[in-house]
Amino acid sequence: MLARFRVNRSHHAVLGRSGVYATHIVITLKKEQSPNDLVPSQADIDMGREMVLLTLNRLLAPQPLYHVADWLADTVLPQVLDITPEKVYDNRLGRTLDRLYPHLGELWVRLASRAIQVYGVDLSVLHWDITSIYFEGAYADSELATYGYSRDHRPDTKQINLEVDVAYDGYVPVLYQTLPGDTADITRPLPHLRALLRFLARPELADLRLRPMLVSDGKMVTPEAAVACHHHGLFYLGQLPNGTATEAVLRSVSAEELAAHASAYRPQRVRPDDPTFVPHQGVWRPFCFEHDGQRVTDRALVVWSAGKRRLDEQKRKTYLKRLLNRLADMQKKLNTRRYKKRAYVEQRLVAIQQGSPAQGSTICNPRLRGGGSFTGSPTPSSRTSTSNPEAWRRNVTVTCPPSRPTKACLSAFWINSFTASVNAVAEREGKVISSPCTSTHRASWGCSRSNAPAARSPIRDSSSTSSAPY
Repeated sequence: MLARFRVNRSHHAVLGRSGVYATHIVITLKKEQSPNDLVPSQADIDMGREMVLLTLNRLLAPQPLYHVADWLADTVLPQVLDITPEKVYDNRLGRTLDRLYPHLGELWVRLASRAIQVYGVDLSVLHWDITSIYFEGAYADSELATYGYSRDHRPDTKQINLEVDVAYDGYVPVLYQTLPGDTADITRPLPHLRALLRFLARPELADLRLRPMLVSDGKMVTPEAAVACHHHGLFYLGQLPNGTATEAVLRSVSAEELAAHASAYRPQRVRPDDPTFVPHQGVWRPFCFEHDGQRVTDRALVVWSAGKRRLDEQKRKTYLKRLLNRLADMQKKLNTRRYKKRAYVEQRLVAIQQGSPAQGSTICNPRLRGGGSFTGSPTPSSRTSTSNPEAWRRNVTVTCPPSRPTKACLSAFWINSFTASVNAVAEREGKVISSPCTSTHRASWGCSRSNAPAARSPIRDSSSTSSAPY
């Protein structure tokens, strides 16, 4: 039915140019075919046409399920899809989403792989990130919604985690995975790599021999992931994790060496004729990863920028002001109650430095004396004596808008994901599909970017469950 769809003036008048273009993309990707192959139905309206209907609704005029029939009646889609609006009611659409849920993984990878083939989406660079989506309510029966680290600063609410791979070419979402809300980021690099390799090994993509570079933040740059990437011919770009090895690399670079290696990189926001711009500086260093008896060496780039220097200076001032305020408050309490005891004062001095860069280095040797005051001698720390205290890295993350973790709504989220893909493809083709949801498209598919490289390792293939989007 959809293959015979032809655009005419009435379609433009009712759906609009963006609606016709969205319908063309959905038809080109043969979205109705996969649901019918995986979930055969003898109903008068097959699963594929219902999925096309819901996708177009999300693209053009998002409505709750009980209003989809009214929206459908005002379009030409009843003739295009051969669907009577009276037969499209909310319970029917809800049951369809429930039946679709166990097959989300296979449905998604079929659509994504076909989009890569039809539209030539460039997968040479993939951005990978994890974000959290929180919910208001109990969700006592949900296997996904649970308490965990909240990127939305809402530890009082349950959440799920969303893992997404986005192509740098057109911001097209390629893979995604819904995870329990208490999933630690550090546990995901290897499962993510396995899922990506399974996707790239699909028969329709295997001949393309795709080996993308993965861009992420520091959680992806683990010894296990670095060794795995080397083993499978993949490349990393990400922030080095905090630790003694990273500190040693930073300390090995002097300010003089950085100054001698100015970078030609210029941010797009900086005008070519801006006289105040200070070039970035960068020095390469070898960095070794070792895991399970295997050792690999990659390159790390230590970067200095004037903008990051200003941020660090402001941060140091904030910490110093906070510390001085706490010390002033302590001074008022000296020689009163518990503050008459030297041991308690020393204990409080340690406590107020917790979480501050001055921890363990700002004050020592406090001497109590009359009049409610104390004196102390500052002790230089190893942190401040480094040859290059300003060689730090930066990291950016984006969060997604909330959804609901029920089977039907996760299926609806899959439709929203496909909607985002259609929008991204349309943008690549120079088209714009106007709808209330397109304004949040890029924010919804957030990715972390950083400016220090990483690496490349032994992955045992593991089968995914039928309900997992991979």
